[in-house]
Amino acid sequence: MVTNMILKLICESWLDHIYNNKIKFSHDGAIQLLFDFAQVKTWLGTCSIITHNMRKKMINNEILQRCEGVGKLLLRKPGEPIKMTENNEQRGAQENSDSQKTEMMPPEMYVPNQEQWLELRAIKKKTFLVPKLCCD
Repeated sequence: MVTNMILKLICESWLDHIYNNKIKFSHDGAIQLLFDFAQVKTWLGTCSIITHNMRKKMINNEILQRCEGVGKLLLRKPGEPIKMTENNEQRGAQENSDSQKTEMMPPEMYVPNQEQWLELRAIKKKTFLVPKLCCD
């Protein structure tokens, strides 16, 4: 399907740009990136020119899971383990069994070379207050 291939190319280009340029993300920046990635799914869900079958295939595209996984990886603290199960109780009522199977694996697991992505987290610099040694 051509539209799925275009979606994949766009998202991979977006991820490649971030990774190749070594863009660092603060906590707030990672939240914004995660929100931006989620907007792609929202746009696909509301786009009137996409047929229902095409929309379903595009929204379940693995590249969208990888994008979400990158955002979630950037939000993790160093050494924080990845939860291996999602909270499907909130999602379960409205989704069919096919999409629930893909939701069982956390988005972070769709991201190859996770350790390299973790290097793109901005490190908080601690500032020390230097007391004045003399009087004014």
